Amino acid sequence: MSHRGKSSIIQDKRWQYDELIPETLEILGNTDCAMVLIEKIKGNMPRYVRVQCHMLKRIAKNYDATTIVNSIKKSIQQNIYDATHVLAILVESEGIEKAKTNNVLPVRTVEHYKRKAKELSRYDALMRKDDKIWR
Repeated sequence: MSHRGKSSIIQDKRWQYDELIPETLEILGNTDCAMVLIEKIKGNMPRYVRVQCHMLKRIAKNYDATTIVNSIKKSIQQNIYDATHVLAILVESEGIEKAKTNNVLPVRTVEHYKRKAKELSRYDALMRKDDKIWR
């Protein structure tokens, strides 16, 4: 029997990350901010949960828990729920060299993260400036 020309039904693959999410949360210290980040990733980008969790696990192996929690909190404050953004914040605060030497950076170039870190610095400067205006 030929199924040519028929659309195929892709099985629900959420079961694949049923174990990955709790494992990632444990590595991140089961903090509230980590739970919020992963829930937002699940809601906003369900297709990329696996990739995002793997990146968060790689980050957690190379940075201390306090620094990671602070980076996740900053990402949440900026309403950007993405492991790449968390990494950009880490690069901004800890420097690009640490990320390069620990092989934390994904396929994107080092220049991408340098640019991202500069953008974050500008964003923070604007936020501080706006904060003074509103007070």
